[in-house]
Amino acid sequence: MITMQEDFTELPHWLLEDNQNRTDKYSRNLSDEMFLRHLNSVLEPYENEVPVNELEPYPIIFFFGLPRCGKTFFSQLLVHALDLGYPDNITARFWEAPSYGIHLSRILLKDQDFQIKFSSDYGKTNSLVEPHDFAYFWHKWLKCNNIPYDYESVRDQIDWPGLRTSLSRMSHKWRKCSIFKGVNPSYHLSRLSKTYNKSLFIYVQRDPIDIAVSLRKGRLDNYDDLNKWYGQTPHPDIYHDLIHRPYNEQIGGQLKHLSEMYESELNHIPSDKIIRISYRNFCENPNSIISDIQERIYQLFNCKIDYKFSIDSSYVKYSSHNSDLPFYNELVDGLKKFKMPITLI
Repeated sequence: MITMQEDFTELPHWLLEDNQNRTDKYSRNLSDEMFLRHLNSVLEPYENEVPVNELEPYPIIFFFGLPRCGKTFFSQLLVHALDLGYPDNITARFWEAPSYGIHLSRILLKDQDFQIKFSSDYGKTNSLVEPHDFAYFWHKWLKCNNIPYDYESVRDQIDWPGLRTSLSRMSHKWRKCSIFKGVNPSYHLSRLSKTYNKSLFIYVQRDPIDIAVSLRKGRLDNYDDLNKWYGQTPHPDIYHDLIHRPYNEQIGGQLKHLSEMYESELNHIPSDKIIRISYRNFCENPNSIISDIQERIYQLFNCKIDYKFSIDSSYVKYSSHNSDLPFYNELVDGLKKFKMPITLI
């Protein structure tokens, strides 16, 4: 029996190159990628026909932070506690036609007792109801077409009015305040604030040494190579300088330059639209911080977010790493090389 070999050349070159370097556990199924891209290409023309009222969009919360800072767990707790719209693991498969994904999710999850499991694997959640980073949606709109991402060169090429329409369309489909993980949007926070006026930005901050330990593990788990870059990239010029340094300096520089980029973007956003959250404090008292987020949304946009469940804080633990780890001092040296603090306290 002769079988035809699939042609994966339609897939983005960066995805194919990255996939070649991944360990088996973290490699993508390219057949599934092709199927979903073809499905999205069929639905995309119909997405533009979905009506949208752009005059009164619902608020959107964009949360971001350094890689491995706890963003996924933060989002799981928020969507468990609050009645928020968000791209789940169904919706995320329809990045070219998110209105259809939201509708399908509503049908499939109706009357189902799905629970948030508060577990993830390098940002990937498992059950259908769990939040997703919606990366392909952002890749499309923000022209993320390479690793590293040359965000400055594409900024003026981005269809900002079209992105606003798409966000508004999803907002009205959910008919409530919604939340998005902002890994890709973090390159364009100030422009996004102007594009979608009813936006709140949450900066999740974690001790740099704990981030560094987790990034080191991520390199080994995903690529089996300490010198293979893992996580968000800074500006290409900086990336190409860092990539030739020892792995611990790559990580120190990664955290330093991404932090500087975030701060530069936040300087152009009204302070009342920014909330900084210590991940450690959030884990110690999640209900108080969640209430603060509710209150800020109400103050800014007169939008009430309903509370669904109170979080039992005894089940929320902050993960910190022991200085006895054999590579701990290497990572400390990498942070010090770029004058990064070891902890936030």
